Amino acid sequence: MALKPLGLRKILTKKKFTQSDYLESARNAFRQNELGRAEDLIKASIEANSGNPIAHAYYGEILLALGRPKEAGDSYQTATDICPEEGTFWHGLGLAKFRAGSLGAGINALSCAIELMPDNPEAHNNLGNLQKEAGNLRDAVFSYTRALELKPDFGEAFGNLGVVFLGLGELLDAEKALSTAAQIRPMDPVILTNLGCAFAALGRMTEATQWHRKALKLDARNTAALNNLAVSLKDQGQINDALKVYDRLIELAPEDYSARSNQLMCLNYREACDGVTIFRSHREWEKNLKKPIESFTPVNKTSRRPLKVGIVSPDLWTHSVANFLIPLLQHYDREEFHITCYSDTQVPDETTEMLKRFSNSWREIRNLSDESVSKRIRSDNINILIDLAGHTGNNRLTVFAQRVAPIQITWLGYPTTTGLSQMDFRLTDVVADPPSSTEVFHSEVLIHLQPCFLCYSPPKKIPLLKVKHRPVTFGSFNNFAKLTEKSVHLWAQLMNKVPASRLVLKSRQFADPVIAKMISDLFEGRGVEQTRVELVGRVRSRQAHLEYYNEIDIALDTFPYNGTTTTCEALLMGVPVVSRAGGLHAGRVGASLLSAMGCMHWVASHENEFLDIAVSLVNDRPSKDALRADFLGSKLCDGQGFAHSFQATLQKLWHQRHISKA
Repeated sequence: MALKPLGLRKILTKKKFTQSDYLESARNAFRQNELGRAEDLIKASIEANSGNPIAHAYYGEILLALGRPKEAGDSYQTATDICPEEGTFWHGLGLAKFRAGSLGAGINALSCAIELMPDNPEAHNNLGNLQKEAGNLRDAVFSYTRALELKPDFGEAFGNLGVVFLGLGELLDAEKALSTAAQIRPMDPVILTNLGCAFAALGRMTEATQWHRKALKLDARNTAALNNLAVSLKDQGQINDALKVYDRLIELAPEDYSARSNQLMCLNYREACDGVTIFRSHREWEKNLKKPIESFTPVNKTSRRPLKVGIVSPDLWTHSVANFLIPLLQHYDREEFHITCYSDTQVPDETTEMLKRFSNSWREIRNLSDESVSKRIRSDNINILIDLAGHTGNNRLTVFAQRVAPIQITWLGYPTTTGLSQMDFRLTDVVADPPSSTEVFHSEVLIHLQPCFLCYSPPKKIPLLKVKHRPVTFGSFNNFAKLTEKSVHLWAQLMNKVPASRLVLKSRQFADPVIAKMISDLFEGRGVEQTRVELVGRVRSRQAHLEYYNEIDIALDTFPYNGTTTTCEALLMGVPVVSRAGGLHAGRVGASLLSAMGCMHWVASHENEFLDIAVSLVNDRPSKDALRADFLGSKLCDGQGFAHSFQATLQKLWHQRHISKA
């Protein structure tokens, strides 16, 4: 029979307790994880002497352990008010403020702590953590470095420093810091899987996979390591294996919607996946939401000017999505439209600042909950809310599922349906999604922009074109994950038809000798000598990446998942692109782009036609200068025209809704 615990006061009346007794008893209870008893004891201690700052600070620590950070912050604040010269109180206040959602206040409190105890490595490390959360990565590097100066064997700080270097794109420094962290803390699965991420970013996928698996040997239920392993497998083209890992992850964390989104994204890479399977899987995502969505349709029956448009994206930085968003933000009519960007960008950069300047309003939502983001959007009275992410990383589809705007649209960043019943429209075009062909695979109504759903913004500095005298060279700079065995077989056939030709494949994964050998062997098994195939990993900069197009003469698009940015980059660099059109959007983007260029004759409907087009371009193709000029003068780079068409589409949708609700 279970015994009921005696009341605390009944126990304590047996002996006259001093405040020190209460405090020591609270500490003992806390060490034994008896948090409720610890709270009662510390409250008794404060009641005995409310002027003791140590008691208030210890109450703050107990409240943090109880998951009540706001109250913890109040207790630590009282401690700092009583004794402002004690750095540990400010340190606790900083952690409490951060956990309560007040990131700025947390940074300020930890900064005060460091002024009072500048030689405390834990304080510098924790300040770095908060600076990282705030996106102040350079400041975080300084804080972690200072922590390591004070404590050279501080494995946690090395691990945190490595993660920040990853965010900054300083990959060798990231690998070095995380390798050191793993040596110091070889049993820490978080550090091991983060080291795997560093190797993956460097393109060393085999090592990445090994480190993720080592992390899982230590903790088979570590969801971060499972997700990282699945991403690594997907990036190696092992799609089915990646999907199995996602199944395990979702089994462990059924309410992790980001894991389900990652699994859906992975489906698009499957060579044999059909529209029905993709559609059903996306619809299942909505069914698996934790609770029925409370749909809130804002009341907005008046036709207002300007129309308030919101754009939600984690990719408002130097990212492929930004290349196609810039023309709209640069050229929209500010008298007719008011655009607010809701940025989930993890590492803002100069492109972020440019997009800020182009927008009417800017909201940072990186550290906000879905509930807070939803309230923010509703308070902004947005008429039309546009998602740019779909099921790509760090999306906010769970916000769209709550119907936070009268009209909700998905566009640009994802090649298929979101599966959300609350997503009204998906913007595409008649080539990417021919009418009466793919509508049945969408929960949204398809809206066809003219002539293309994309408009490309070239970089400000474009490399010079170079004509090199060499055997004709084919190339593909698409992500290796899009490269299927069928593509290898087709391209090998092409090279056998053009015996002196060469092939350049460029993707970060080719830095991995295992992957490089596998691809070389595949081509050699189809009659193409390894000396004719050049495999290139990551290059130092975007400019160097673009310059590498001077090494090829004809670009080959991947199938069934076409390239997008790479196709535009090839055309910008005067390189014609041969694309094969499929049945779904992901396999028709190449056709969409080339159609808008007036180059539909470079689009094949089957393998033999692909070969014929590529062979014909060997001896008859436009000059690089002419093709670049055609591209820059085409609809694909007409930002003003695209913005006008885009605006007209939004105004039509808003007008139709206004009429239907009148």
